[in-house]
This record gives sequence, structure tokens and C-alpha cells, in this order.
Amino acid sequence: MRGMNSQFQQGQQSGRQEAYEGKGGGHKGGKRGEYSEPEDLTQEVVNNDDGSVTISVSATDSEGETHSRSVTVSDNDSGGIDISSVNDEGRSKTVTVSADEDGGVDLDVVCINEDGETVSRHVELDMNDDGTVSLEELFIDQYGEEQSIVRDIELAKFLGDESETLNVYEVVEGYLERSHFDLTDVDLTGLNNLDTSSVDVLSI
Repeated sequence: MRGMNSQFQQGQQSGRQEAYEGKGGGHKGGKRGEYSEPEDLTQEVVNNDDGSVTISVSATDSEGETHSRSVTVSDNDSGGIDISSVNDEGRSKTVTVSADEDGGVDLDVVCINEDGETVSRHVELDMNDDGTVSLEELFIDQYGEEQSIVRDIELAKFLGDESETLNVYEVVEGYLERSHFDLTDVDLTGLNNLDTSSVDVLSI
């Protein structure tokens, strides 16, 4: 189990589950869940020369204001996948997804707000014998103490279907879908660190 040497800024704990649960959308059920989409949503997909993919979206909120954000999915030097996002309010987040030695999936999350304050956390996902997913989160609280939260999640709730397999590809795809990105025309096969050999690329 890896520890964390990260600074957790006071008052920002409430958003820590966003990285792996995609909170903020209206979950209505479906394969991975159908979500209430923002109004006037537009999306542009760019396949970069290095195999990475950049997805940019803009949408109108309930008050009629237009907001934009973009995410780039790329290989990293450690053999994993980086999901780097930024929005028009100056907030950014990088989620590094990688396979661990015991067959699970790890997520390392770094969020930076518009004031430059940083929140970091480490999440470990592993399959239990009963088919549920064990989720353990490690973070430093506002008092400088290392904290650990462990809970079990139904596989179907986390990945959309009980027949899914916990792996880097499924976690990356699920994260993007829960973040309101339409993956219909997104081709991730150019990523060397993302194994799509057993996946129907038409569904990406």
C-alpha cells in the first residue's frame, strides 16, 4: 500500500469523490448511467499526432451562461493513462490511471483550483471475492494527518454492468462518460498504454 506525501488544502475535502464517481450529473440509469445533459452542448474531438485525444465541450448552464472545458487523454511515461482537464474558470485536474501489481487499478488525482491551491489523493480499486469493488482512498486531511476511507461498491454501479471487468480501459471510459463526454466518435486506440484488444472499438 502506497502512502501519500500531498498537501490537502483546508475546506476542500467535499469534492474528493468526484474523481472516481463523477458526481454532479443526474444519474438516471442505463449501461453506465444516462445523465441529464447540459443545454446546448457542443463537442469537438481532436486526435493528436502522438496518439492522445483531446475532447473540448461547451454548454449553457441553467442561468444562460456558456462554459467550456477540455480533456486530454494521453499515455504517460509510467505505463499508465493521464486524463488532464481544464475549464474556463481556471480549475484543472489530472487523473492518472494505472494497473497495480495485484490486478487492480490505481488512480492518482491532483486538482488545482483558480487560486492555485492543490488537492491530491490516491485511490485503489480491487475486486473482492464476492464480485464487488473495494475502493480505498488515501489523503492528507486539513490537519496534516493521513486518512484512509475504505468501502465496497457494486460492480454494475461503478462500471455500468455486472459483466464488466475492472481494468484501466473500463475505468478510463467510465470516468469520461460520467464527466458528460460523448464517446461515440472518440478513438482511443492510438494510446499505447491502453489495451483495447478485447474491446469493440466501435463502442468507444
